[in-house]
Amino acid sequence: MFPENKQEAFAVNQIMKNIAYTAACVYSSLICVYVKLIIVMVLLILCLIFYAFAEIRFERRKSRLLEDKERDNHEEERLETDAVEL
Repeated sequence: MFPENKQEAFAVNQIMKNIAYTAACVYSSLICVYVKLIIVMVLLILCLIFYAFAEIRFERRKSRLLEDKERDNHEEERLETDAVEL
């Protein structure tokens, strides 16, 4: 997803993991297991939704880039054939 910024993407990933671990340690002694399970399940569902959203956006962007490239290739071919005919 971030082919040109792999280091930055990895750094953000690690920061988010560390924030999650810290939050889990902070609230672990304050609430019971049942509430913790609900929190984890809600976060899992949110993560799945955001992941699906990111994948859809990535695929749309990729298909748009391919369409633009094909359109440019067809335009170049048309210009070349027009130039040859002249």
